[in-house]
Amino acid sequence: MDGSFLSDAEVIDESRKFVCIRLATYENKEEAALLKSIFIGRSGELENTTFAILSPDGKRQLVRSGRSPDFAFRSIGTMATTMRRISSQYRARGTDMDLPVMSDVRLAINVASCDNQPLIVLRASSQDRLTELKAGMSKLAWSHEFIGQFLYVATTDSADLKAIRGLQASSEIIVVEPGQFGLEGDVLAQLKGGVSDEELQDALNVSVVLHQRVDKQTASHTRLGSQLGIQWKTALPVTDPGGPGRDGPGGGGPPGRRPGR
Repeated sequence: MDGSFLSDAEVIDESRKFVCIRLATYENKEEAALLKSIFIGRSGELENTTFAILSPDGKRQLVRSGRSPDFAFRSIGTMATTMRRISSQYRARGTDMDLPVMSDVRLAINVASCDNQPLIVLRASSQDRLTELKAGMSKLAWSHEFIGQFLYVATTDSADLKAIRGLQASSEIIVVEPGQFGLEGDVLAQLKGGVSDEELQDALNVSVVLHQRVDKQTASHTRLGSQLGIQWKTALPVTDPGGPGRDGPGGGGPPGRRPGR
């Protein structure tokens, strides 16, 4: 996926008018089937990355789909202009936004490592309490200050958190620094329930400062992971002929992932 398109300031600004979905590719059977219906490369199978802009009902492709934005656009400026034109044709139906959570903690840690972002884990003993935490966090997640700064996951099972070091039993909001290979993480900040919005905002600001971005080059990262015997098991077989194998090293995140902005 061409990061030069997706990291451009004008494209990011235009993306605020879209629902941006971060792909799971080889980690979800239903999503993989949908992606395969949108784009199939020369291999005839689901490939490592897919890019598309769809109508609000998800049934029409509004630009040429492919492995990356450069399948559809000649330049970054063309992409931004096209997105502006498309968004002008649709009216937003509401402003309430749910918290964009990953499907499970294990996957979330790996994706956070891939994306070089801290992960916020919400942990509660009941679904009702988890719903409250997600609603409170959603306000900050979509704010101008924090949008795009974190990944999110929620759980009611404390066993999901065994890969997180430094965790306190009473913490409900945990900010995690993912490990290099996305198999474990360390606590950057943790809070009990009932904290004020100001306290939570301060903790998130500190976490952004403390977060250590790691420059990963695919070849050297994969080589080191292989030397260390580190493996990542995808839920589905990797069918991209040029992609990493099913048991390839972790920490690059599962194949096919790009950050949603």
